[in-house]
Amino acid sequence: MSVRRNARIVALGGAFAQLAFGLRGIVVARLIGPENMGTVAAFFVLLAVVDAFGPLGVDAFVAQRGPMPPSGVLRTTHAIAVVRGLVGALLLLAAALPFARSMETTEALAGFLTLALVPVLRGFISHGVYLQPRLARARAAAAQQLWSQGIGFLLGVAIAWWTGNWWAAVAFMVGQTLVQVAVSHLYAAVPWRLGFDAGVARASLAFGWPLFLSALAVVVSRQGDRLLLGMAPGWFGASYDKAELGRYAVAATAAFLPLQVSRQLMRNAFLPWMIAEVEAAEVLRRRRITLICCGLAALAFAAFAASVAGGLLGLVVGPGFGDLTLLVAALGAAQAVQLLRLHAEAVALAAGVTAEVMIGEAVRLLCLMLALPVVMLGWRIEWLGVAAIAGELIAAAVSEARLNRRGLGNGRARYSATLWALGVVVVAGGCALLGPRWGGWVLLLAGTGAAALGALAVRRWQPEFWAQILRFVDLVRRGRPDAPPEDQPGQA
Repeated sequence: MSVRRNARIVALGGAFAQLAFGLRGIVVARLIGPENMGTVAAFFVLLAVVDAFGPLGVDAFVAQRGPMPPSGVLRTTHAIAVVRGLVGALLLLAAALPFARSMETTEALAGFLTLALVPVLRGFISHGVYLQPRLARARAAAAQQLWSQGIGFLLGVAIAWWTGNWWAAVAFMVGQTLVQVAVSHLYAAVPWRLGFDAGVARASLAFGWPLFLSALAVVVSRQGDRLLLGMAPGWFGASYDKAELGRYAVAATAAFLPLQVSRQLMRNAFLPWMIAEVEAAEVLRRRRITLICCGLAALAFAAFAASVAGGLLGLVVGPGFGDLTLLVAALGAAQAVQLLRLHAEAVALAAGVTAEVMIGEAVRLLCLMLALPVVMLGWRIEWLGVAAIAGELIAAAVSEARLNRRGLGNGRARYSATLWALGVVVVAGGCALLGPRWGGWVLLLAGTGAAALGALAVRRWQPEFWAQILRFVDLVRRGRPDAPPEDQPGQA
C-alpha cells in the first residue's frame, strides 16, 4: 500500500471517529437536558486538564523509533504510562471536591470521583497500536479508532436513554476507555509488556515535556470559556446556571465538530504530503494549496453555521436548550477561523519549527482575557462567542506574522490566512444578520449560488488562482497534484 493511500485511510478513520464523538455529545444532550449537560461539561473540563498530563506524545515517540523499535522502548513507555495514569487519578481525586464546589456541581461529586478510573485505565493502553501506520497497516490503525468511538457512541446513547442524567457521561467515558484498552491490545503489533530502561525513560520525558506544555495551553484555551462560565456565579456573582453552561457546551460541541475532523485530515493526510517535498518552489505551492483547502472549508462552514446550523441543532436537542442560532453562529465563526490556523500549524510542523504551534496556542490562551468582562458583567453567553472570534483572529494574525518573519509565508496577499479569516468573519456576520429576515435556507442557497458565480468569475479572470483550486481538488482525489508551481518563493 502506498504511503499516500496509507495516510488517507488513517486520516479518514480518525475523521469518522471524531464525527462519532461529536454526534454522541449532541444526541446525549437531547436525552439528558440542559442542566445535566452543564454537569457533563464540568466533567469534561476537569478530565481534559488531567488528560493533558497523559500520553505526552508517546505515539509520535514510539513511531519515530522505526517500524519495529526495540522491545525495551515499548516496555518502558508502558511502565511510564501506568505510573502516569495513577498520578492522574490521584490528581483528579484531589481536585474533585474543590472543582465541584467551584462549578456548583457538588451533587455530582460521586461522578467526579468515579472519573478517576479513566486515567488509570488509559495507562494500560498498548502502545504497540501506534506502530500500525509505520508498518503500512492503515486499515488496522483506522479500525481501532472506529471501534472505540463507535462502541462509545452506542454505549453513551444507550446509557443516556436509560438513566436520563449525568451518570450517562460518567458511564460512557469509563466504558469507552475500557473499549480503547481492549482494542489497542487486539490491534497491537507487539504484545503488551512492562519494563524499564533509564535511557528510554529520559528520552521519552525530554520528548514529551514540550508537548505537555503545548497540550496544556490547547486544553485551557479550548475549555477556558466553559471554565469561566461555570465558575462565574461563585466568583463574580453572575446569574448563570448549569442550564446556561449546558447550552454553551452543546453549541460548542456542534461548532467544534468540523474542526476536529479537519484536524485529523490535516495531521494524517496534508501534513505528510507537505513534509514529503523539499524543493522550494514546490513547498510554496503545497503551502498555498493547503491554505486554499482550509479557506474554502472555513468559508463553507461559517456560512452553514451562521445560517441554518443553529436551527438544526435546536431541532435535534429539543426546545429545552432555547434558541441556539446566534450562539452557534458565533462559535462556528470562531472555529472556522481556527480551521485557518490549522494551515499555520501544518506549515510550522512541516518546517520543523514546532515552537510556532505553541506560540499560537499561547496567544489564544491569553486572549481568554477577552471573555472575562462577559462573565463578570453577566452578559448573554452569545458574547462569549464574539470574544472567541476576536481571540482566534488575533492568534491567526500573530501566527502568520511569525511564519512570514521566518520566511515561511505564502508570498501574495490573496494567500494570506489573516485576510481569509477576516473574510470568514464577514461572511458569518452577514449570514447571521440577514438570516432572520430572509430565512436561513434561502440565505444558504443564495450563498451557494453566489459561490458558483464567483467560481466562474475566478475561472474567467483569474486562471492562475483557478489552477490552484484545481490542484487542491486533485490532491483530495489522488493525493498527488503534479502541475508545475505557479511562481517562485518570494514573488510579490
